[in-house]
Amino acid sequence: MYPPASFFNSPTSFELTGQPVWRMPAVNAPSNAAQTAAQTAAVDAKALAAGSAEASSLPWQLYALKYAQFTSTRAHSFLGGVADDGPLEMAYYVWLAKRGSEAVLIDTGFSKATAERRKRNWLRCPVESLALLGVPCDAISDLIVTHLHYDHAGNLDKAPNARLHLQSRELQFATSRYMCVSHISLGGVFEADDVCTVVRENFAGRLNLIDGEAEIKPGIRVYRAGGHTPGMQMVSVDTQRGRVIVMSDCAHLYENIAAQKPFHIVFDLADMMRGWRDGVDRAPTSDHVIPGHDPQVLQVYPAVPGLEGIAVKLHEAPARSILPERRALLRSLPDIAQA
Repeated sequence: MYPPASFFNSPTSFELTGQPVWRMPAVNAPSNAAQTAAQTAAVDAKALAAGSAEASSLPWQLYALKYAQFTSTRAHSFLGGVADDGPLEMAYYVWLAKRGSEAVLIDTGFSKATAERRKRNWLRCPVESLALLGVPCDAISDLIVTHLHYDHAGNLDKAPNARLHLQSRELQFATSRYMCVSHISLGGVFEADDVCTVVRENFAGRLNLIDGEAEIKPGIRVYRAGGHTPGMQMVSVDTQRGRVIVMSDCAHLYENIAAQKPFHIVFDLADMMRGWRDGVDRAPTSDHVIPGHDPQVLQVYPAVPGLEGIAVKLHEAPARSILPERRALLRSLPDIAQA
């Protein structure tokens, strides 16, 4: 027995998943017991909704977890080079937002095999290491992929219950003819297996493609910046100290912003520089701006007890400021109008 086609046009026939659900019509009026059960369920649902609303108003705890490192040079790391060459340490992070039983992961890092092939010092699996913060892999409900470079989009299969959130333009770029070019600003920093995983997630209905700005959860939003890649996005997380902006690779280092020195991997320089200003502008102070690869993050933010040198609490204030004061910084950054 199948429902009439008109049934599926009814707005009441859709669950939260957006999929049509057909219910067998009731034949008899419900008994008193059924009415009581229904009333109890309604009360429970109302209480649950109230609890969810209360939980969604609470601030998020936000952590940075280091999983790898690499020593480069200053001349190699800044676009156009620099006069003061020397070693430059790069840290590789993922970021975790926690609120009660909710857990949202920002990026997934790369695997040990990828680290060996790309000659990076791999310290730990970034996703499995979330257990150090009390979050098992299968507890991640949402996974924000800031962009699809190898050091941010590996290990996607290790969060089996997560819904992925990615900018549409990033997926378009990662499946375009640009990937045929092995240049470091084009296909050279993508892993085909990572991109294929995202495509499979799309076929499975677990990929949320975003165009611009979107709310992922109450208190967590993403914003397309471009620059480093066409679909590069930053993330804002509302914490107890205010809105923290996870720049990811919108700014690899504090120095990129403070000295206006672009990182050497860039698709659109104007977008990259515009992203610096947008990130600072969205933050309440410059102390709320978190770059994607700066080892100083681990030095200035409070360490998670027992995880010194591994994880820090970004929802707490840093021991000292690194960037200039916000208003002075905004005055110094180029105001590049959106074309």
